[in-house]
Amino acid sequence: MLKCYIAGPMTGIPDFNHRAFHEAAARWREAGWEVVNPVELDDTTHKSRWFYMRQDVKALMDCDAIAMLSGWEQSAGAAAEQAVAIACGIPVFDAAHPGTYVTHPFVDGYNACCAKPKYNHESHWMDLS
Repeated sequence: MLKCYIAGPMTGIPDFNHRAFHEAAARWREAGWEVVNPVELDDTTHKSRWFYMRQDVKALMDCDAIAMLSGWEQSAGAAAEQAVAIACGIPVFDAAHPGTYVTHPFVDGYNACCAKPKYNHESHWMDLS
């Protein structure tokens, strides 16, 4: 089973945006993915930002994909997680639509925008037709 990391904004959002994270995790699980939800890794909110970022990036490294929640562009942490994913060859998905790529590092460098390509995770082959 493929594993997906959920990334998105937390700071400055009521309850650290936990509801959006849980809804995305449920949607991806329903689509057949194993999900790493950072809210489920540690549901405390009193530790340093660095603690959470280190924990989350470690978890991301064991995933096959990252799914970005709405508003990630305004989040330094989520943007950093996406940058790490791209640098490590991890496909980036839209969290609202399991299976829909935002960027994919194996197509057109690191900034390819794709509309629902078929991706073979074993060989990193894509059919964009």
